[in-house]
Amino acid sequence: MGDVWRISDLAKAVTSLEGLKGNAVITREKGLRNLTQKLPFSPASREGRADLYAEDTIAAIRLVQIAGDMGLGRAELADLTFRLTSEEPLAEKVKVEGGWTRPHRIALMVQRAKAGETFNLRIGRTVHGHKIYSYGLSKNSVVEAIYESADAELKPVAVLEIHASQLISDLLGALKG
Repeated sequence: MGDVWRISDLAKAVTSLEGLKGNAVITREKGLRNLTQKLPFSPASREGRADLYAEDTIAAIRLVQIAGDMGLGRAELADLTFRLTSEEPLAEKVKVEGGWTRPHRIALMVQRAKAGETFNLRIGRTVHGHKIYSYGLSKNSVVEAIYESADAELKPVAVLEIHASQLISDLLGALKG
């Protein structure tokens, strides 16, 4: 198993990156704990009573936290969490103990951020209320074509764009100090 962190480690890194001090630090840590209790983030292991989270999960928590700060509701955050921690269907399968699997979207995003690539996470809403997610994983994907589409039925009328590569890189740098 690679590096794992507690929520308190994540909170220290996030508050450092955000320049928070005093009561704001306590509030941010409570918010992150609340997020991990209400949404399906799987800990990698436990140490005593503390859950330990893998690098990919820590990155997903940070992206979901930012989306929540931008106003997404609990149902949308749960959907985003599910999508980030699900297998990327277009990725090549990798060999794991017991067989083959596709990597999770967030794992691919972390790999790309570590490689210095720049990409965004976009959550769009169409005129009919459908959500369209773009993880920046493929330049030629159907989702990217929808975002560029001239078709008013398909094209999002509102988009939340998160600079995922920057947030992931900054977070990993702060955690590894």
